[in-house]
Amino acid sequence: MRTATLSTIELAGRQVDYRLIHSNAAKRLRVRVGPTGVEVVQPTARPASEVEAFLRANDQWIITQLERVERLYPVRRP
Repeated sequence: MRTATLSTIELAGRQVDYRLIHSNAAKRLRVRVGPTGVEVVQPTARPASEVEAFLRANDQWIITQLERVERLYPVRRP
């Protein structure tokens, strides 16, 4: 079963909103950045404290991907 929660974290001086999805099937934490925003998949067996640590450990990659999405948004097809 997957349930989603909206959350916010500050990464590299920038407020980042993300959807936290709890998944029984997931085996590891995953982050996805796309036109719909940031999505984090958390296995239900993992503690919630690992999510923020995971996002902070990958903050530069996440910010770079968000900037990429923002640059490409004007050329995206409706």
